[in-house]
Amino acid sequence: MIHQLHKFTGKFESIVMLHAKLIEEFKENVPDSFTFNIGYFEGQRHAKMALSSEEDLKAMYLRYQRGDITLWCDGKSDDVISRKRKRDEPSTRYQDREEEVDDIFKQLKEKHLDAYDNLKLRLWARMVLSKSHKSLDEPPAGPPFYGTQQKETRRSSFTNALSGAAVEFAKALKGPQEVQSNTTAISSPAVVVDLRMKHFEQLRYAKQLSDDNILTDQEFKEQKQNILRAIEQL
Repeated sequence: MIHQLHKFTGKFESIVMLHAKLIEEFKENVPDSFTFNIGYFEGQRHAKMALSSEEDLKAMYLRYQRGDITLWCDGKSDDVISRKRKRDEPSTRYQDREEEVDDIFKQLKEKHLDAYDNLKLRLWARMVLSKSHKSLDEPPAGPPFYGTQQKETRRSSFTNALSGAAVEFAKALKGPQEVQSNTTAISSPAVVVDLRMKHFEQLRYAKQLSDDNILTDQEFKEQKQNILRAIEQL
């Protein structure tokens, strides 16, 4: 059975985020955990390629830099699905689940707002709800949580989500001296085009986070202004 991810046009930053998105949208069709197998179809013969590490995820995006990607994953058995459908209406189940996520998110925000941004805290909440992580005190192991012991602002967290040269240019927005020092590094027309495409990809990614209520309207507005300012300076 083929499904389309709702309004998703960006890139997944980690295998965990990909699992979380599938569980969120296809609760009735996939196991409620982060342990089911996942991958993508490659080539005209639709060979099944597994996504078992962050390197596999990067390789997939290098292989398919443009266009849609067809994913596959383990599903629930038909009898489990039919029993679940008889118990609850889909819209009610989704609403109840989101309310549970919000409750856990609020608890995590009280404890860890100085260490993690809303994106990571909401992902943490989904992992707790799906029972792939138990603690509200210790963060999940692995990306995107490792290496974030120091306080992060929302802007620096979003900057960390950028890739390659776009990261360095986004950091240059902090001051005119740094912008000037980076100007010569991006003088090549090919590099400018590549940076421009990366910025537009990040703008679409920010819009997706806003649509999913991970970024507030004000946060999205700030990130949009930063990205557009970076594009103007290319």
